[in-house]
Amino acid sequence: MVYEGHANAGGTRQLSDAWYRLPIFYFSSPLRIFGPEEAVPYPSASEQLDYELELAAVIGREGSNVAEADAFAYIAGFTIFNDWSCRDLQRDEMEARLGPAKGKDSATSLGPWVVTTDELAPYIRDGRLHVRCTLKVNGVQWMDNNGGLMYHTWGAMIERASRDSRIAPGDVLGGGTVTGGSIGEAMRNGFPARYLEPGDVVEIEVEGLGVLRNTLAPKVNPDPNYRFKAPR
Repeated sequence: MVYEGHANAGGTRQLSDAWYRLPIFYFSSPLRIFGPEEAVPYPSASEQLDYELELAAVIGREGSNVAEADAFAYIAGFTIFNDWSCRDLQRDEMEARLGPAKGKDSATSLGPWVVTTDELAPYIRDGRLHVRCTLKVNGVQWMDNNGGLMYHTWGAMIERASRDSRIAPGDVLGGGTVTGGSIGEAMRNGFPARYLEPGDVVEIEVEGLGVLRNTLAPKVNPDPNYRFKAPR
């Protein structure tokens, strides 16, 4: 994650030296992508579903060992990224110092547009995308902040992702949760937030990128005895 205010839980958590040195990222499932206005099934094994408001760079050119200074030449454009997160499953997994896995792979929402870097030029400064980001649940605002608060630049993230590896057209790199863009942060900031429920409408609006709106559908085949749930 590259937004310091989110990563340190509003100043309540001390971050490691590695967090400041490295643009940290993880790999998510590309097989559960939902677009704007699509219904997103509520994960059957979770009772604490959260959103994460992120910006994402869509790669338009193949490369390896890309230098930070050249990275924007590899970005086709930017879009909105909602990294749905099952906090109860995620906490359980990460106690083992691995993951997240099932806490993150049930759904990712992207859209509504991929906006090219030339169109976003007025918002790009110092390698960051300075755009206003707001989030509403059922029409009630739970977040308002700016995407330019990233600690690491987009170029630094692409440089590290491509180091001794490969990026290719169509790859999507999420920039980490914009400060304030999760339910825990909304609660700490005094918004009337709670974990999400089936039927909730989550609406993310980002300056220059549009509105990404999804409704949570009921759980599919919920199983109260699911064997990987935390012990009672």
